[in-house]
Amino acid sequence: MAQTNIFDYSPGRLQKLMAAWQEPAYRADQILAAVWTAQANDFMLATSLPRSLRVKLKAHLDWPGPWPPIREQQDEDGTYKCLFCLHDGECIESVAIPKGRRLTFCLSTQVGCAMGCRF
Repeated sequence: MAQTNIFDYSPGRLQKLMAAWQEPAYRADQILAAVWTAQANDFMLATSLPRSLRVKLKAHLDWPGPWPPIREQQDEDGTYKCLFCLHDGECIESVAIPKGRRLTFCLSTQVGCAMGCRF
């Protein structure tokens, strides 16, 4: 059985999980803080949490590592595009568009973005 990605948990959903595991509700905030500020993607390194909870989290949830782009492209005008592959094999795109002293950045948050940016 595949583990659920920790990033699929909203704060409320994580609080419900903590309640089901008979953990205090504030543990959800501690978990989110550890996940979003950690230098590594390992629950065992989240020492702000009790060891017993770290073991349980590691057994039940997946904490994926960083997603390096699988493809990058820089155009002559300085536009920089990246293609990222998600854990389910689908892909999302990002583009950075320089314009004078400004930089516009777009990160697709869904597969099949309607904007139609192409590599």
